[in-house]
Amino acid sequence: YGHNTDGAGFSENLRLHGFDPSGKKVTIVGAGGAGSAVSTQLALDGAASISIFNIRDEFWDKTITRIESLSKETGVKVTLSDLAERDHLASSIAESDLFVNATRVGAGDLIDQCVIDEDMLHEGLTVADTVYNPVESKLIKMAKAHGLAAYGGLGMLLQQAALAEKIWFGTDMPIELIREKLFS
Repeated sequence: YGHNTDGAGFSENLRLHGFDPSGKKVTIVGAGGAGSAVSTQLALDGAASISIFNIRDEFWDKTITRIESLSKETGVKVTLSDLAERDHLASSIAESDLFVNATRVGAGDLIDQCVIDEDMLHEGLTVADTVYNPVESKLIKMAKAHGLAAYGGLGMLLQQAALAEKIWFGTDMPIELIREKLFS
């Protein structure tokens, strides 16, 4: 059997912080590996709608096919838009309960960048990032500075590892001990 713990780890991290995606409007930037796993899990978790923004790359047509299948299978309205449509992105975020960065923007050579503009943040928005190094990406720092609930990718990574441990070895990982080491 093959398993992908990315989406489940992401959702579990949100739930542990008190955010239930059921019935919520979500905007995600990124439709690659992490974005695909996150959007699929959020649809399975009963999100009201999911708006995905991605660069119009060589995978665009395959992404449309995958999203159409996801919508049909889950009954959740999932759409794909070009990330270059910044006004459309801003209006989608304005209507969202959750914004997710599922790209590598904010890490590595893109550490000082952010996928959205600061003025796209609004009261009541929860912000999540799949970037875990640095622990707080520019996006997460920006969201926290606005008083928003914001969660970096390290919590997602920890939950993914715990799920993998259970799948592979049938044991429960000592999450609290590891969380203490990771976040101290």
